[in-house]
Amino acid sequence: MSVQQHEVSSSESVLAPRYRVLALGLVTLVAAAAFSRLGVSTALPAAADELGGLALYGWVFTAFTLANVVGLAVAGPIFDRYGIVRPLAVGTLSFAGGLLVSTVAPSMGVVVLGRVLQGLGAGALSVAAYSAIGKGFPDEVRPKMLALNASAFTVPSLVGPVLAGLVAENLTWRWVFAVLAPLAPVAVLLVRGPLGRVDREPADSGRAALTVTARSDAPTPLGRLGGGLALSAGLGAALVAPNLPAWPAVVALVMGVPFAYLGVRRVLPPGTLGVRRGLPTNVVFAAALSTAFFTADLFIPLALTSLRGTSAPLAGTVLTAGIIGWTVGAYAPARLVKSGMSKGAVARLGASLVIAGLVVIAAVALSHVPVAIAAGGWVVAGLGAGAGFTTNSLAVLDDADGAVGSASSQMELGNQVGVAVGTGLASGWVAASGTSTAGLAGVFLVAGVGALLALLVTTRFARDEQPRHSSIQTQY
Repeated sequence: MSVQQHEVSSSESVLAPRYRVLALGLVTLVAAAAFSRLGVSTALPAAADELGGLALYGWVFTAFTLANVVGLAVAGPIFDRYGIVRPLAVGTLSFAGGLLVSTVAPSMGVVVLGRVLQGLGAGALSVAAYSAIGKGFPDEVRPKMLALNASAFTVPSLVGPVLAGLVAENLTWRWVFAVLAPLAPVAVLLVRGPLGRVDREPADSGRAALTVTARSDAPTPLGRLGGGLALSAGLGAALVAPNLPAWPAVVALVMGVPFAYLGVRRVLPPGTLGVRRGLPTNVVFAAALSTAFFTADLFIPLALTSLRGTSAPLAGTVLTAGIIGWTVGAYAPARLVKSGMSKGAVARLGASLVIAGLVVIAAVALSHVPVAIAAGGWVVAGLGAGAGFTTNSLAVLDDADGAVGSASSQMELGNQVGVAVGTGLASGWVAASGTSTAGLAGVFLVAGVGALLALLVTTRFARDEQPRHSSIQTQY
């Protein structure tokens, strides 16, 4: 009998005995990945000082993002076909191996190589977490597990950079990479048993039968790899263009568009560009909300320090407020959906709160509105982002059935596309206009357009009583 076939009370805790080990193991896995990402970001300046190669500094982040896109594109169907345990083991080896490569790196070029390996593995870790939540928790408990999963980012976000900075300053930056390397493997060992049981449980035949129809033109694994590489190339052009002179930047963007289009057609669900109801809508919502929240979040410290003269620590507290808001907001969908609110309505509420938060933070940065309310504004945006992203994940997992890996990987690809496009456009605007009011106004314009798009596409969410099988079965 599958997990979904047990009788479950709507009030049952995610830490009930039959879920506890899996839940805590997944939280550990997500926290390990979060610590690794944040710790590496903090240690890299010291690495650049020792190794030189400052020209490659940006590529340390870009390489991870682009490799993550490729990993996500390939990982989804593999998890659906082979279960969770074996693909997760391979992804963890790549993730931890990348950290070890960077630990012993003799140059920044080797650090970049390590980040490529880490990014490929991170795609598998992400799909594994969503696959485990989709397959290992029944419908009534799944919203609570998604909220707990989101909470796993909170502690690493608050203390990870501080701890990594202390290690890098008092020991060496290499120790940051070395200490982070075993975290994900240890977490995988914790969840290996429960995940093995999930893999051995038969799917709910009444639901899985709706997703087994094959498409003759569905991308092969090699085709998905090619699509992932094409999408990565297109996004890479968007990320590097702001750092190039005007004409080379235009050439890079023009050349990147066909690659991005080919990648979207190969690895995202049919109908994504037309915002077809169902999974394509969820992918577009993920991309739009990521553009809105993460673009603004990246530039808030620059806007507040450059235009309002605030200190870096004060600007940092605004970001911390957003993290706290996100954590609280992630718990809202479980209660709201249980009370009868549709997922589309909850997502719409989340997008509206992000818009409200953007209005407040833009007013503080670009005018004489008191800086003291900036944190309050970003708490509101965080509440909306937490509610919006969690609801979107819930919608995808509830309707993924036998294709949880494919559906969740496509949703995560939407997130990555949104971050890359939003930060690329905003960076280009700031590079052209500088840190003036006009330049940073462009950042909030990009974020605002993303938030408005997210709000609009919530009207395309599938109705809760109508399962969305057609979009997912096309991936087989």
